[in-house]
Amino acid sequence: MEFCIAMVGGIIFLIIISSYNKKTQQESLSVSKNAIDDKLKELSFDIEKKLRFEYNTEMTAAKFSQIIIKELLFDFSKQKLAFCDYNADTVKIIDLTTIIDCELVEDNSTIIKGGVGRAVVGGVLAGGVGAIVGAGTRNSSDIVNSLAVRIIMNDNITPLFMIDLIDKKLKRDDPTYKKAFEFANQVYSSIFNIVNNNKEAKNTITQNGFNSVTDQFRELSKLKDEGILSSKEFEDKKKELLSKI
Repeated sequence: MEFCIAMVGGIIFLIIISSYNKKTQQESLSVSKNAIDDKLKELSFDIEKKLRFEYNTEMTAAKFSQIIIKELLFDFSKQKLAFCDYNADTVKIIDLTTIIDCELVEDNSTIIKGGVGRAVVGGVLAGGVGAIVGAGTRNSSDIVNSLAVRIIMNDNITPLFMIDLIDKKLKRDDPTYKKAFEFANQVYSSIFNIVNNNKEAKNTITQNGFNSVTDQFRELSKLKDEGILSSKEFEDKKKELLSKI
């Protein structure tokens, strides 16, 4: 009888502590959100698209449960991306035009990859545009230890940015893993579209630049034929134009 009373008392105590812990976390996350929102306002960041990842970790004897919230925000008009980690109270701003590749990384192995050109990943050259790393390279285990999105940028100071989603052992049929993998795919798809847009924009600029130089060549040739430019002046101008391509 005493054992049953003690057990019931223990369960009630855990429920009270868990409720208090959840309330405290929610208050903390609310403060963090306000701080991040203020930061985005300072940057005049307009949210045009939002991807959100949220889940509750399991409560164990050694650790209380924790609410994990991460968001990826897009401001396409300003060509900016903001990654908000409300648990760490941080926001990372990325220039969309600097993104050249994106990967899904599971247990330190790239499982999906796409982007412009060929990128060095872990010291090894990975595939080209839209390359998909097949199931043969994916861990066949039912257990996943880590899952992350890796964004590669044309930035000497910060060439890589990691969005870590899972850092503990989970079964593939676990709801948390499924939620994390779905979020990772949404991020990958969004980033991959941006990479393709960056590539198209670059090609357009290059093509327009080439056409412009070609037109200028024609004008210079006319000026030379009409005797307005000397042969030396023509060659000097031609070298100057070629250096701009």
